[in-house]
Amino acid sequence: MAGENESEVRLEIADASGRNVRSFTSDSVTAAELGTTRLETEAGAHRLEWDLTYAGPDTLGGVEISGFTGGVKAPPGEYQVRLTVGDETQTRPITVLPDPRIEGVTQDDYDEQLRLGLAVRDTISRIYDELRRLASARDQLKSIQERASQAGYPSELTSRAESLVTALVEIEEELRQVKNQSGQDMLRFPPKLDTQFLTLYSYVTGVDNYSFGGPEGRPAAGAYTRFDDLNVEWATLRERLEVVLGTDVPAFNAELRQAEVPAVIVPR
Repeated sequence: MAGENESEVRLEIADASGRNVRSFTSDSVTAAELGTTRLETEAGAHRLEWDLTYAGPDTLGGVEISGFTGGVKAPPGEYQVRLTVGDETQTRPITVLPDPRIEGVTQDDYDEQLRLGLAVRDTISRIYDELRRLASARDQLKSIQERASQAGYPSELTSRAESLVTALVEIEEELRQVKNQSGQDMLRFPPKLDTQFLTLYSYVTGVDNYSFGGPEGRPAAGAYTRFDDLNVEWATLRERLEVVLGTDVPAFNAELRQAEVPAVIVPR
């Protein structure tokens, strides 16, 4: 076949359980969203490097983040590579072998490292998902507060909006270090919950070198204890956030409807 294929080209890697590991596409927008290399569509032989990791956490854009945000190490084992071009699909098996230089690490150890790494990664992604919801509601409340004040609405409305903004900001400041504007700021201001999770994540699954990562294989017992402790803090903050977004904001929206002011839309 000569020339360039007009159909989207997709390449997906799945593990032995059928779970998606990595996805690649020729669509430039989707590739950018996935953070992966864009596939070429020209006819002929092409080479694509997979870095032997699952996708990393879905982090916040436009903010300074301290910690390892790369992918979770893929353990040795069997994988499937599926290439799709238009309506045509081909699947091939591949095998990831353990590093022969590493001794004393069993397959169960590798699998447990993956399990904990994915669990920590998913929690980090959830924290940033909630921070996006929080930021949307906070910004809308600030806008309503300004517009209601300028339009001469009762001061009770603006005061209520201000108190909700304050509650959201307090939660945000515990979830992430809002003062970080550059890499140097991370040395001046204490890390918050997201950074503490990222530090644990880097130990569990990061590259084993000076900057990031622990050894290959089953994480130490302290990693599980730390994960449990951080999850207790996260559960408390998540409950506080849900009260504000799930109870207080809807109640405020009811007040806005009575005053015929547009409501706050909390993202799902």
